[in-house]
Amino acid sequence: SIDLHQEFPNKFVILAVGRLVKEKNLGLLIESVSLLNQQGQRVALAIVGSGPEENHLKLKIKNLSRAQLRGLKLEDVVRLYGWQENLGTFYKTADVLAITSFAEGYNRTAVEAMSCGLPVIMTNVGLAGETVKDQVNGLILNRANATELAEKIKDLSQNQDLRNKLSDGASQTAQLMPNQEENLNLYLKSWQLALKNHGRK
Repeated sequence: SIDLHQEFPNKFVILAVGRLVKEKNLGLLIESVSLLNQQGQRVALAIVGSGPEENHLKLKIKNLSRAQLRGLKLEDVVRLYGWQENLGTFYKTADVLAITSFAEGYNRTAVEAMSCGLPVIMTNVGLAGETVKDQVNGLILNRANATELAEKIKDLSQNQDLRNKLSDGASQTAQLMPNQEENLNLYLKSWQLALKNHGRK
């Protein structure tokens, strides 16, 4: 178990979960945290996962730390936790889940986060607009750039009412989602419909 607020005292904690690959665009998230840190915002980033981009991300953090003129060193507020079997306490002790991918299919981490009442900030891919809804249970980026992401993180970190609203929305969304048995039945029905319609013009 882990408590991210003990890891980063008095910080607004952003969580990223997934394979460390180029498609996840985690460099964008690191740049946003660097911008916020230079502005004096009390934010931290926890990255959970492993993959071929790990060394590149560590180097990016190190280089941005050297370039910072004010604020804490980025290395003090961004931490890579590697692959984790149990993500529950990460979700439960973060303030927001960030998804900055170039493209996504069904993003399981978004659903897992919302089941813990954790709002989601994400690029307009995958579940965005369908399951993760802007200003309902999360925030959707119009443009995938570091400045817009930093602004959305800043707004959320400074607005307790918005955090409560999105957290409640996340929990409600998760409760309405089908369970494993219901999901399997939906898959079965879709295949049955596809077979029934096979060969029709």
